[in-house]
Amino acid sequence: MPQAMEVSSATNRMARPLGEATVRALELLRDLDDCFDWDIKLAIDAALAAPQATFPPPRD
Repeated sequence: MPQAMEVSSATNRMARPLGEATVRALELLRDLDDCFDWDIKLAIDAALAAPQATFPPPRD
């Protein structure tokens, strides 16, 4: 089963914009957060809101 850190790490590295299927899959996982002992709701919300990949950090 996905863990919060695994989902967060993977989505932070994804190029933006996220594809429709990826967004839908993340929304489904977020909806399941209450059913399992995961804590991924905030990580998924942050990933969906990010305008660009957040890892690795951009270089100056």
